[in-house]
Amino acid sequence: MHLRRDQNRVSPNDSLFHRNTRSRQSGDRGLDRQHVVDLRRSPEIDFHAANDPHQCFVLGPRQQFGVVDVVQSQEVRAAALQKFQIAGMVDHTGEIGIGVVDPRRQMVNAALDPTGQSVPLCVQWRRRRFIMMCHRAFPSTLLAAEFSRSLKLEPSQMAFHFTRLKVVWHIGLIVALLLSMALPSLAGGFRPGRGLNMDIWVLWPAEEKWGDPSTMLPFPEWRQHVTDDQLAMVRDAGIDTIRMPVDPRPFLSPRASDLQEQLRASVIASAKKLTGMGFRVVFDLHLIPDGQTPHGLFTDEQRWADYLALVGDFAGRLARFETNAIAFEPINEPPTECDLAAAPDWQRRMEALYGAIRAKAPDLTVIATGGCMSHADGLAALDPTPFDDDTLFTFHSYAPFLLTHQGAGWAGDVAPHVTGLPFPTYDENEERARNGLAETLRRVRTDAPFLRRAGIAAYIEEEFAKIDTRDELVLDMVTPFATVSRWAEQHSIAADRIFLGEFGMIRQEYDRPDSTDPANRAAYYSRTIELAERYGFGWAMWGWGGAFGIVTAFGDEPAEPNVLNTVRNLPPDER
Repeated sequence: MHLRRDQNRVSPNDSLFHRNTRSRQSGDRGLDRQHVVDLRRSPEIDFHAANDPHQCFVLGPRQQFGVVDVVQSQEVRAAALQKFQIAGMVDHTGEIGIGVVDPRRQMVNAALDPTGQSVPLCVQWRRRRFIMMCHRAFPSTLLAAEFSRSLKLEPSQMAFHFTRLKVVWHIGLIVALLLSMALPSLAGGFRPGRGLNMDIWVLWPAEEKWGDPSTMLPFPEWRQHVTDDQLAMVRDAGIDTIRMPVDPRPFLSPRASDLQEQLRASVIASAKKLTGMGFRVVFDLHLIPDGQTPHGLFTDEQRWADYLALVGDFAGRLARFETNAIAFEPINEPPTECDLAAAPDWQRRMEALYGAIRAKAPDLTVIATGGCMSHADGLAALDPTPFDDDTLFTFHSYAPFLLTHQGAGWAGDVAPHVTGLPFPTYDENEERARNGLAETLRRVRTDAPFLRRAGIAAYIEEEFAKIDTRDELVLDMVTPFATVSRWAEQHSIAADRIFLGEFGMIRQEYDRPDSTDPANRAAYYSRTIELAERYGFGWAMWGWGGAFGIVTAFGDEPAEPNVLNTVRNLPPDER
């Protein structure tokens, strides 16, 4: 990396990460343990100009340097550095702003005052040189990197000492306000707020039962189990939006051909019940990928045509609702490949779904998604220009998956063996996390298929290493939000048109004694909600009951109240 001495703000002409970070950790672990100055009372950061020791230049909050809060330095390991690269943190587009704190200045005595007195950052730590880095995709994080005395370094010579600086909350609000002033928002349409997903099924009847009215009605199946008192309790806790998953398979199955109109009318009645209780409703045709997708949806063009007809039929029915009461999400987590080569095909299909809705409901709010199971990267690959201003965009985030799906028997061949991982994984939980990892690896050695044991164990250790420190866990959770926020800003999409449709942490897998700590679960939901609201996104937790149960566990038994109490204790929603 080459930095010119005559500039305080430059862009790198070489990558700002070690070429070998994918294969090894930072070369120098001699961390600087000094505190960073605390600027909590200032709306800006001041730096000395290089050519004038008595003059500061100012970087305002819109440039993302904002206000910083003090934490001690921590080493950012190789895995986290790669996360920066994946998130676009390392590039040559000029989006990384670098400010060189002038090393010729004397340190202000109060800078390291343990009382936390606020001082301008017109300082430097004796003979060290610090590079302040930020990226507009990461409004919540600043990084300070300490390099050697020479300002001309080749990548192979770099030693990484990163001090994590957290932007104070009100700066995030200032940035959000500025963005909301600059980007068009929804005038009077549907706007998701604080939400909860209903169960898609409770008893999961086999397909041969789908034509039986006693089994299927009312539909969706939660109508047969959830009481009005429970819905009122959730509403009073602060939930104003319900995402209502509806399995499309019964509508495509010949087993339910004689029940079609009753099923469709029942689904609309369920939506009316929720809106009548004061909820905003996301009507979600909840595709359940099973390897082939229901009835060959993406491989059989006739089945795809049938699905489009189903979407159009429901759009016509939903068009009768008030426009600010309901939105239509025509597909859930499309199981397309997670690469750019698959993006054009999904773009075509998403536009076809949108067209089927608009043909029957010109004013109905549509919720579009990207491919790749509605992952943030899938949304970032979607071109939003064909969709009108009454279209919202959704993504799902269960990061870190190893932790949120521990023990889940339906989530691949790794998750069933994972147990005992707390959230967060550091500080007072560090010992529990290490013990959980040890027990997980023991289970792999005894329970996993013999030929898969070494690979599963290596994968678990690799994934755990990405979340076992504060910085790495934060980056793993922030990355999906940063990816979507950056995409939205690039396309002039206001934050209130982004909907985090699913997130959550497992409570207990079916037929297993292991359960996650209720306080840990509440902490995970709280942290994710905090991220969503800082970015200005609406959200919906997964889910009402079952393995991720927030309201009920199994057999309609009440779940622990911790997660709902987290929602109850949120400040008023001012988005």
